[in-house]
Amino acid sequence: GIPQPKPRASRPVQMVALAVTLIAAAFAVLRLSSGLFTPRASVTFSGAGVAQDTWLTREYPDALFDPAFPKIPFKDYSQSHLQYYGASLDRFLIRFDLGAMPTEAQIQTAILQIHLETWISDTGQNSLLRAYPARVTVYRIRRAWQVDSVTFNAPWSLPGLGIGTDTDAQPLASVLVSDTVWLEFDITFAARDWLAHPDENWGVVLMITDAPEGVAHYWVDTTENPDSERRPRLMLNY
Repeated sequence: GIPQPKPRASRPVQMVALAVTLIAAAFAVLRLSSGLFTPRASVTFSGAGVAQDTWLTREYPDALFDPAFPKIPFKDYSQSHLQYYGASLDRFLIRFDLGAMPTEAQIQTAILQIHLETWISDTGQNSLLRAYPARVTVYRIRRAWQVDSVTFNAPWSLPGLGIGTDTDAQPLASVLVSDTVWLEFDITFAARDWLAHPDENWGVVLMITDAPEGVAHYWVDTTENPDSERRPRLMLNY
């Protein structure tokens, strides 16, 4: 039951092993210097300095604010709605300024994280007593918009953004949710293109595209949320 000492390798075997190690190390240095691979780094974009977001609602399709609260524009809400009541009623727009990225950076992965919270209420119109499942889908936006002037109707080809005209025809990602959760969307291909073509960076739009039970209602924590740990973030490895 006592462990036995392992036989020591002979000196010729040791020399061969050392030579193999040195060759492998030299090859790694050669690959590094020739650009066959490069060191990786990571960065997280979050907060008002690098992110802009706003909420668009079918309830007030031409407004920048709720008429009941005219001093608070939708872009300054700390939380916005994502609702589905027989149809998708809301849009959440967000874009990140990648200007701080090194010009020679090669993005390996880009993960968008959005914090979603269940909306439950027993009062008011469309009240819900429990969380309902919903499919949250993210599309890349292809039309220019400004956070101070964008509404549900403008500047889009169709109200609420035309899929395939104001956005790509295919979504970047889609996730089925049923509770409070951190959503994670792989938007690597879009982020690579934004880095190469900053003038085409109009961010993404999130919407509920389906609700299996016909209804769903969630909160989206925005860039203006006082809790910095719940704000949207874009995590890049490059």
